[in-house]
Amino acid sequence: RFSHSASFFVQRPEFVKSACQVKVEIPPSNALPHTMSGRDFLLLFQCLDAGSIIMLWALLLVEQKVVLHAQQPHVLTMAAETLCALLFPFNWQHVYIPILPARLLDILQAPVPFLMGIDQEVLKLAESKQMMPEDVVQVDLDANTISCDESVAAKMHLPQKQYQKLFKAIAPFCHRPADLKGGASASAFPMAPPPEHELDQAQPTLNEMDEAQVASAINAVKAAFLRFFVSMMSKYQDLMIVPSSNLKQPAAVDFFDEKRWMARFSTGYAPWLQMFVASQSFTQWLEQRLAPSESLDLDVVFFNEALDAKQSRSAKTKFFSKATTPLLSTGRVPDGGYSGVLVPPSVRTVYNASMIAARPVRSQQQVALLLVLASGLQESDPKEVEGFKERLKQEFARNLLWSRVDIDAALQLHVCPWRSLGAEQMAIFEGQGLESMQARKTLLDIALYANDDYRLKLESAMRGSLRGIAEAGGGNLPLCVISQGFGSVLAIDYFLKVQHASNRATLTPLERGDTVAYFCTLGSPLPLVAGKKLPDATMPLEVPAAYMRERWPQLRGGWDNYYHKADMMGFSLVEAYADVKQDAMGVARPKRGPDRQQEKPIQHIYLNELAEFVRPMAQSLSWVWQDTNRPAKSDKDER
Repeated sequence: RFSHSASFFVQRPEFVKSACQVKVEIPPSNALPHTMSGRDFLLLFQCLDAGSIIMLWALLLVEQKVVLHAQQPHVLTMAAETLCALLFPFNWQHVYIPILPARLLDILQAPVPFLMGIDQEVLKLAESKQMMPEDVVQVDLDANTISCDESVAAKMHLPQKQYQKLFKAIAPFCHRPADLKGGASASAFPMAPPPEHELDQAQPTLNEMDEAQVASAINAVKAAFLRFFVSMMSKYQDLMIVPSSNLKQPAAVDFFDEKRWMARFSTGYAPWLQMFVASQSFTQWLEQRLAPSESLDLDVVFFNEALDAKQSRSAKTKFFSKATTPLLSTGRVPDGGYSGVLVPPSVRTVYNASMIAARPVRSQQQVALLLVLASGLQESDPKEVEGFKERLKQEFARNLLWSRVDIDAALQLHVCPWRSLGAEQMAIFEGQGLESMQARKTLLDIALYANDDYRLKLESAMRGSLRGIAEAGGGNLPLCVISQGFGSVLAIDYFLKVQHASNRATLTPLERGDTVAYFCTLGSPLPLVAGKKLPDATMPLEVPAAYMRERWPQLRGGWDNYYHKADMMGFSLVEAYADVKQDAMGVARPKRGPDRQQEKPIQHIYLNELAEFVRPMAQSLSWVWQDTNRPAKSDKDER
């Protein structure tokens, strides 16, 4: 069978001599849901009146057990297919048997929702053996009747405004009840037809409609049901929330503010709305937006553009910029997928973290973090370095929220033990009251870096750090680098060399710089370095590296540069280096030292200031960890 997500459908065959030529066409991408071709789609509407169809559809949305009766098996199959299609953008997630054979009657006793079709012979057999449970909704397509448990029927209060619009839109194509007052649905369910609605007996039957009328009717019916959902889920992004951290394993529905959504409707509709939100199809709908696939589903793009189109038509937004809807306009999915916001970034971040945290620790992908700090910092201020490491880990953990994530196991943190010759030579001037000592050390290191012996010694320290990380966590470990001051010059120069080296066969991907996912520079004096090969179009610093982009196409990484307005060694880099993704200047006032008389060196602010520096870095680290804990492209290919 062809569901709405199928890519092809078969039209009438064209016979050429002795061979059979089958013509295959791709249905338009902007005509969802995709359904079977022709008038069979409307068979359901010729069997039931408008009220009954809406109630049956609403029962499926809240995942009831439904059995269709009809004498003709073809009618059963087409009715079931049409019902499934009209659930779009939601999907039937449970047992689906359009024609139930007698040998499978036991399935009627299953304690799960189902949609089944039964012909008259099998129905008589089921009734004679008393195999039809009382909680099953029975729909007689030949008699236009629905039998439903009273307690369930009493909850079938759909929001009145949306219900009435839907009723009016589909009624012209539906079966005419004998009393012209709504038929079976009026007595079996609390919903009644719109009071001013009059049914026209002169409408043509399905057999009387030509192909153009059939096509027009199908489009009108699909559009009516789609409008119902668009109205119900309008501005759903405003209802996406970060749940309480007390929930150790939150589900997708915990990220949706059900109370605020239900407050949009009258309280009388609460029972049906609550059942709808609790359904598996609603959960799947949320998951498609909280954790979209690498190539965004056509269903998601289409429905979200439909939501945007409704919002653009609103009088409240006519004076503001309107969202683009390329799929609806052209029938083609844009290369970048959906251009709008599926869910707020903060909500997706927490959702991804919670899903990863639910895995066993052994199956979580570790991320390596290499710190290449400023000249002499790890030797002269070890407590400052340790404090920075702890703040980074705390903020990293705060982004993940759920305590099942072992932070020490998730993040392998290593400080490159390079020794600053500039700091050693400036040591004799410590305590003499000279200002900007850190800047003096940095400038001296820049000058000494032209010496081959010094440069080779520093490169050896970098090489040893990467080898140690690879030995501890594996040669394919995703790598993040935070570099500061002259350490940023060292880190940039080293990774440029290893990424573009000709002889790299003996090194692991991590040691070759192929697993670099995120690169951060703090107070970088890179523009002051003369005579060195710096990143440019011919020799870029690849962040994320090509190896990482291929494995995780949606990896959020890149090169961030932070500098402080009071730091004479820190510069903006985004204009000079195309590889820099983000440039941010800090303005926070430096803190006083322990004696409260003298400010700490300006370089320390990068390690202490949470809002401007530490938190953005930690968030980027958490993004890399979350994204690399999603299935890698190679993993999917193997499956």
